[in-house]
Amino acid sequence: MLHFDVAFPSNPEDEGFYKAQEDLNAILDARNPIFSYVSRRILTEERYLDAGGTVGDIRQVFLEFYEHADRDVPNFFPKEPANRKYNIGKRKWKQAYERDDVTFERREDRLIAEFDLEPHELYSYRKTLPTKMRPEKSGRSIIIKNPDGFEEWIDLAGLDGTDEATTDEGLLSRFLG
Repeated sequence: MLHFDVAFPSNPEDEGFYKAQEDLNAILDARNPIFSYVSRRILTEERYLDAGGTVGDIRQVFLEFYEHADRDVPNFFPKEPANRKYNIGKRKWKQAYERDDVTFERREDRLIAEFDLEPHELYSYRKTLPTKMRPEKSGRSIIIKNPDGFEEWIDLAGLDGTDEATTDEGLLSRFLG
């Protein structure tokens, strides 16, 4: 999954609309043989058979390219996969809370996340939760059947997306007041 937090001018009346369209089309039309090389390697070596099919496989192919070319891996090449360093789901939930798009209420052994969004918009929030949360969508709410797990999960990441635990009271406690 790639997550781009960008916005393009969407109306022809918007400043920069035509230039943005031209720039995007130039990027999309550019020939890039790397895709062919990586795809061929993945398919030839049948790396897709183990059901991994992850960006990690592609990272490994690139590392093998550098090794085969007897070249050093550049400093900008990520040392670890981005999904280990950044967790888009945690950031998404925290941003929703900061925008007042979601409120939380604990009912017995469940946590109800009530969204001020359209019901169809909740899918993206539900799918970012780890399965151990056992989330269930109901109208404009997501019912989290593992509230303690949610508190542990959401409190692990700072707002910048890094996995640094906070030292003050739990985030869920702050959510619930």
